[in-house]
Amino acid sequence: MSWRKFEHEHDFAGNVIVTFDDFYNKVHQDEGDLNSWTYGIFSYIDRATGLPIPPPSDQLGHGLYFTRHSAIIDFAHANGIVEVLWQTKPFEHCTTPPPLSLRSTKAYTHIGTSFQINTKLADVSDKLKDATDEHVNDRTLCKDDKYHL
Repeated sequence: MSWRKFEHEHDFAGNVIVTFDDFYNKVHQDEGDLNSWTYGIFSYIDRATGLPIPPPSDQLGHGLYFTRHSAIIDFAHANGIVEVLWQTKPFEHCTTPPPLSLRSTKAYTHIGTSFQINTKLADVSDKLKDATDEHVNDRTLCKDDKYHL
């Protein structure tokens, strides 16, 4: 097995976001991302085993919603893991709140992850790329001092 060399420095994700326990958010565009694509994984999880499970209800409404197309990738339709690749910059999107029958319990939760490349994080990594080990390892309370080279 060999590793593929990335054609560009920022080909994969610098930010990995993990959500659980009935996460939802407002409609937004990820304008702060370096690239315009996001990869996400979503599933209901058995808390005791940590394994994916089918949705505990077939009630619709909890999903990844795209306003421009008035379309939802509804998590209740999936019998396990949902993988999604979507354009986050040009399209408004959100995760909708789960109905009561799909809310997390002591037995299960719904997790979501997204892998993104945030422009600010990429800029910091570029600044620190040529910094001395001493500077990189120096602990400071002020990030402006840390990243201002």
